[in-house]
Amino acid sequence: MAEKTMVEKAGEAVGFGIAMAEDVAGAVKTAVGAAVTTVTEVLKKTPGDESSDQAGCPKSACDESARHEGFQETRDQDSE
Repeated sequence: MAEKTMVEKAGEAVGFGIAMAEDVAGAVKTAVGAAVTTVTEVLKKTPGDESSDQAGCPKSACDESARHEGFQETRDQDSE
């Protein structure tokens, strides 16, 4: 077989480089996809509302305005 020209060698190197880049891109896509799936599953299992934090407390203690007023009173006492 005849010796390869510089252009043929360069073309071969570029071809190998593109193939490696495709492999890396595929690996990154797979890793990101797995991470997104994991985060999505975790978020589905975690309640999005505050009901789990308020379980078993009296309605007045769990009321948003009651919690806000308590915070305001505490903040007022700290500033005195």
